Amino acid sequence: MDITSNRNFRSYIGDQAKKFAGSVFAVYDNNSWAFKEVLYEEMPLVVGMTANALLKLGIRKGDKVNIHCSNCLEYIYSWFALGCIGAVMVPTDINLSEKEWEYILNHSGAKVVITEPNFVNSFKRIRSNCPTVTNVILCKTKKGENEFILFSDMVSGAAAELPEVNVSPQDDAVIYYARGNEGNPEGVILTQAYYFYWGEVISGTLKYCNKEVVIESNQIFNPVYQINSVMGAFLAGSRLVLSEKFDESEWIHQVGRFAPYWQKKMGRGVVGFLTADQVCKVLAQPSSLRDNKTALRMVMYTGELSLNQINLFSNRFQSPMERFFGMPECPTPFINPVLESMKTESVGRPTLGAKVKIVDDRGNEISIGATGRLAINGGAGLSFCKAYYKNEDKTAKAIKEGWLYTNIKGKVDGEGYFYLEG
Repeated sequence: MDITSNRNFRSYIGDQAKKFAGSVFAVYDNNSWAFKEVLYEEMPLVVGMTANALLKLGIRKGDKVNIHCSNCLEYIYSWFALGCIGAVMVPTDINLSEKEWEYILNHSGAKVVITEPNFVNSFKRIRSNCPTVTNVILCKTKKGENEFILFSDMVSGAAAELPEVNVSPQDDAVIYYARGNEGNPEGVILTQAYYFYWGEVISGTLKYCNKEVVIESNQIFNPVYQINSVMGAFLAGSRLVLSEKFDESEWIHQVGRFAPYWQKKMGRGVVGFLTADQVCKVLAQPSSLRDNKTALRMVMYTGELSLNQINLFSNRFQSPMERFFGMPECPTPFINPVLESMKTESVGRPTLGAKVKIVDDRGNEISIGATGRLAINGGAGLSFCKAYYKNEDKTAKAIKEGWLYTNIKGKVDGEGYFYLEG
């Protein structure tokens, strides 16, 4: 048995509600001062109402539901509710073209779309080409739309008790589509166990606790951010600040305005997630006297930065920085505390619990310093993806005897630091 035991979304939600009663789980910030928050003890209620409402719409275990909207609390309610009834979330990037969105809806066979007013017109243009979609739910609004269901109306009056559905850790939780090499997006199947395994790993590795804040400004359609911020915070009892979107002129002010509020209840700080590009955009903003008073404990970034950029950011905002690398198939196999290692070009050493190697085309491990392909160990559906959706050939080539063989090229040095290409 692994760290997830036999638990699933339903059991985790109940456990956390009891363990962290009275604590805030998530705060939604639409880049203004209009905050919305939900307590841990409220999660079984709001998720239960959402789950029962989806059941009433005819969604059953194994059915696919597309979520196509920017960050919001309704996103989390829907995601967790689908997990509780054994349905499968299909999250999509709001920046997809209409053609790509249409392809994913048809390829996945999505029965319901959950979206927001910004994408109503786009969906109307593709709806006639998506025959499996029976209902469309609008969140982030109270204004009705013909033939669409308001999220607020859907959950109004729904039973709050979490429904009894037989769901196992190895059941599919998410199908995530990334742009493939042959034009059309490719789906990756992720299980319930995958989310809780990596949530536990990340919360332990980054030492999340009940008395700190995790800020996520990236879109949580990506499993890497779903796990590192949302699941990591949820399993540790931390407080999640979920931004509607990243705004370089607002990010550091957002960190600052939340830090004093939480500091009364905590002795530690704030963990933020950024891309290398976002770090550069934040650095380009005018300096402020508040810059070194943000209570940042750590900033995790993905992508490559120079040592000078890292030093500038760390000194200006008084925050250590750690680089991480993730992909949908395996969210965070590497972390690099760059100012300790001084290896800014490296993605770091393997994360706690991750076992990786560099192999040749036959799958044999190769020598230190030689370039090959990255392989990850641990078992399909737990430490890496379960399969590639509707692609048996790719699944058979990539997943063999408890290893995931990727097409990512890289090498490892004598100290165990990995360097990846693409």
